[in-house]
Amino acid sequence: MRIRRAVATDVPALLEVKQSLRFDQATGTSTRGGFLLGTDAAGYRQRMADGNVWVLEDQRVVGFAIVLPDAGFRGSEVWRRRDAVRWTGANADALAGGRLCYYDQLAVQRLGFRVKRWGAALALTALRDVLDGHDHVVTGTVYEPIRNLAAVPYLQRVGGRVVGRLDEHEPSIGRLRTDIWLVDRADITARVRAPVGRAERWVVDAATDALDQSSSGLQASPNAVM
Repeated sequence: MRIRRAVATDVPALLEVKQSLRFDQATGTSTRGGFLLGTDAAGYRQRMADGNVWVLEDQRVVGFAIVLPDAGFRGSEVWRRRDAVRWTGANADALAGGRLCYYDQLAVQRLGFRVKRWGAALALTALRDVLDGHDHVVTGTVYEPIRNLAAVPYLQRVGGRVVGRLDEHEPSIGRLRTDIWLVDRADITARVRAPVGRAERWVVDAATDALDQSSSGLQASPNAVM
């Protein structure tokens, strides 16, 4: 198992992972996560150009994470829809003054606890790769028609809070409501420096190893095994 930066030839694998996690129905509640809206091959190539894309590989790609830095986020369709957000704890004008990164997608196939643990390390690797130089992390979780709770415990663990809600209408789905989350860099940094428990320490160490290996050009898997 290893975490590495994505390359252009990974695009078909990203599409396969995304397709395997599509919801079969648009009602109910999910605690495991999945995709309601699609991203095509061109979209993933654009994300590789504008942001940071990492993959989790176990002989084949079984997961990926995408974080857009400030420039990529402000050039995205998501940022252009900010005036449609019903802001609560913060507003678009206040956020505009800081440097923001956007957690765009996290997808890990449902292949058991071991992959789930590595998926957490993948998520942290992609985030830490762009966190320096940014004040806040912004992301969204679908609230309706399916309430996607998969990322919520992780967001709450690092001090994330809901600061707005975006209501949209998608032709293939109908009404779509998304909670907008804000996480301060200082809160994430503090949790990384003082992880709680052995499992969280392993996640931090695995992400650190992945970043170090990428910087050295080795792209090897961390030595830790869980």
